[in-house]
Amino acid sequence: MYNYTAVAYAAAVLFFTVVLFDWKNWYKFHKDGQDNNMIKQERTIAAARQSVEQCKSKPVTVRLNLGRNKFITFSASISGIYPSIFTVEPTDKNFLGKTAYSYSEMLCGKVFITPRTA
Repeated sequence: MYNYTAVAYAAAVLFFTVVLFDWKNWYKFHKDGQDNNMIKQERTIAAARQSVEQCKSKPVTVRLNLGRNKFITFSASISGIYPSIFTVEPTDKNFLGKTAYSYSEMLCGKVFITPRTA
C-alpha cells in the first residue's frame, strides 16, 4: 500500500516550489541585482513641475492619452506655470482641445511633454 502522508508531503513541496515560488524571477532578480517588475519609477509632483519649468516658452510636443489606445499629439509652447496646473498654447490657432493640465496628469500618464528641436 501507499504511504499517503509521504505522497501528500511530496505534493505540497512540489506545489510550493512550482506554483507559489517563481524560480525564474527569483534567479533573474538575484542575478541582476535589481527587481525587474513592472513598477513605475517613483516621481513626485515637484519633479514634474521642474520638468515643465525647464520647457517654459520653448517649443514642445504635447501628447495626450485619451484612453483605449487613442492619442492626440500637437505642437505647442508652455505659456503659464501655476502652483497646481500649467497651460500650453498650441501653435495651431484652430485647436479646440483642453490647454490647461495638472502635474498629476503627467504623473498618471495622461499628458506627455517632450521638448522639440527647432
